[in-house]
Amino acid sequence: MAASAIASYWKINNSGPSFTIRRAWQMVCVAYIAPVLLLLLPTVGLWARITYFHGVGICMIDFSSEIDTNHIVFMFAIVFPILFITTAIIGFCYCRIYRIVRRSSKVIAQYNARNHQMQATTHNAHNCNNTPFEHRKTYSRRDISLAKTLVVIFALFIVSYAPYALANIFYFFNLIDLSFTQALYLLTVSCVNSIFNPIIFYSRRRRLAITDKIFRVKQVDTGVTMAMKQLETVISH
Repeated sequence: MAASAIASYWKINNSGPSFTIRRAWQMVCVAYIAPVLLLLLPTVGLWARITYFHGVGICMIDFSSEIDTNHIVFMFAIVFPILFITTAIIGFCYCRIYRIVRRSSKVIAQYNARNHQMQATTHNAHNCNNTPFEHRKTYSRRDISLAKTLVVIFALFIVSYAPYALANIFYFFNLIDLSFTQALYLLTVSCVNSIFNPIIFYSRRRRLAITDKIFRVKQVDTGVTMAMKQLETVISH
C-alpha cells in the first residue's frame, strides 16, 4: 500500500523523473521482496518466533509479553517502526494527492469548458491553447479517480487493521486480556478487507467509464448542434 501511495503521488504530482513501466516494476518488486525477507526472520527463529497453535492448526507471530529480549527488539526495532513509517508515508502521499485534486478540480472544469467551446469560435480556441500545459498533462479525470479510489482503500485498511494492531499492543503491555479466538477474529477482519479492494476498483472504474461515455455523447451532440447552426448561418448568408 505504501508503494501504491508513492506511485499515485508520483503520477499525480508529475514532478522529477517520469514514472515509467520499469520504475513501476521495480517498486512492485521491492514492495513484495522486502516483506518476504522480513518474514523469513521469525520463520527461521531469528529475533522473533512464529508459534504453532495446537488444535487449530494455525501459525502466527507471537506477540505475547513472555518473549525474550531478542523478540522485543525485533518487534520494537523492526516491526513497529516499519508499520508506523509505511502508514505515515501512505498518509502523507494521500494528503498531498487530496490537496492536488482539490486544487486542480476547478482547473479541470475550466479546461473542459474551454475545450467544449473550442469548436464554436476561434477566440475560445485561443483561450484553451493558453491553458498551462502541465494542467492538461498532469491532471486527468482518470488520475483523480484512481487517487480517490486508493484513498478509500487506505481508509478501509486503517479502519480494519487498527483494532488488531491496537489490541496486540495493549496485550503486549498486559493492559488487556486477549484470547487466541479474539485475536483470530480481529485478524480475520483485517484480512477480509482485502476482498473488498477489487470490488471497489471495479465499481469505481465502471462508474468512470459510464461518466466518460455520457460526457462523450454530450460533447458529440453539442458539436453536431454547433455545426448545424454554423451551416444554417452560412446558408442564410
